[in-house]
Amino acid sequence: MPNFATAQAAFDQLTQGAQQAEAAAQQAAAAGNTDQAQELSAQAQSLAAQAQSVGSSLAIAQGVATTDGESTNVDVHSENITGLIGVKLGDNFQVYGGPAFQRLEADVVLRGPAYLTSAGYDAHMSKDESVGWVAGAAFMKPEIALRAALTYRSEIDHENNIDERLPALDPTQTFSGDFEIITPESFNFDFQTGINPTTLATAKVRYVPWSDFAIVPPYYNAASKRTTQDDVGLPLVSYDDDQWQVELGLAKRLSPAVAVSGSLGWDSGAGNPTTSLGPIEGYYSVGAGAKFNMTENWALSAGGKYLMFGDAKGSIPNNKVVSNFEDNDGYVLGVKLSYQD
Repeated sequence: MPNFATAQAAFDQLTQGAQQAEAAAQQAAAAGNTDQAQELSAQAQSLAAQAQSVGSSLAIAQGVATTDGESTNVDVHSENITGLIGVKLGDNFQVYGGPAFQRLEADVVLRGPAYLTSAGYDAHMSKDESVGWVAGAAFMKPEIALRAALTYRSEIDHENNIDERLPALDPTQTFSGDFEIITPESFNFDFQTGINPTTLATAKVRYVPWSDFAIVPPYYNAASKRTTQDDVGLPLVSYDDDQWQVELGLAKRLSPAVAVSGSLGWDSGAGNPTTSLGPIEGYYSVGAGAKFNMTENWALSAGGKYLMFGDAKGSIPNNKVVSNFEDNDGYVLGVKLSYQD
């Protein structure tokens, strides 16, 4: 296998040969030698294609070699705080709304030849804080414990500082700059009704237009244009489809202060193949929880879910499938302290 120096020399030689052939073709065309000009132009295109192939292979080898033994890893930290204020309109209607605070930061590490010229890529997205808004309306019929609520959560626009390193372009340089991440809006429908004095049926539907979402770091995007050969390049993360979630549940009051609940859920996912950085195609879920009314106004809730993730094929941004994920699962635990007047 040739070493980096040999491959680099071959790349330089092919690039220089393509430039010389193109210059000779222009001279032949100026002299009126059409056939010779066409022959030299074809030779220049062939040498340029060979140079591009060698250059891409060299960039991949450099990225793999500089990070040998490491693995791909993505850490995303998101913190959300929502404040809601509601106003009752008579006995059966309520409107509510308020600010939605979000803090976001992330680290991305791409390793292995499957990522082509992006092998060896590192990115640190610094912490950014931004605010969106939430608004909704609800219909209530207390005598049968009926409540139907429709809630909208806005997009939240983040301007993150990012540090990127990509061996394919320069193994020693770190690029720093700003770029935009817009977390998507969502639509949520929540419904409940009493079946008998101690039993409640619930349903939830959630829609998120993930097909409008993309993460496009500037340095990564610039490097990808060497592969796409255009002015658009590729995003680091994007999705083909929108996401739907449906959850059905039952809750049972065991005493005036204690209630338990169970649920079944389904998530459509956001397309398959999907990004190799989040390779699941939705999930099915089973959940259980309990609520304890500490006082007339304060309540403590706790619960958990078991998630059976859908099998998915992982693809890199150029849509090449590079992995297959099967039989994966996960767990979610939560605690909530609530106050209601």
